[in-house]
Amino acid sequence: MSIAVQEIECLEGRIGLLTLNAPASLNALSEAMINDLQCALDRWAEDDHICLVVLQGEGE
Repeated sequence: MSIAVQEIECLEGRIGLLTLNAPASLNALSEAMINDLQCALDRWAEDDHICLVVLQGEGE
């Protein structure tokens, strides 16, 4: 999978962390990556414990 989805505990609830893992293409989004991102974001939109979403990319 080109996207890693994590939830990290914090004082206010949980942080949703999305990491793009396609550094060879400079983390350019594919259709599959967009679908994976949308699934995670839709799930978190319904979760009252997610207080922050962070999007980061692998590579330099």
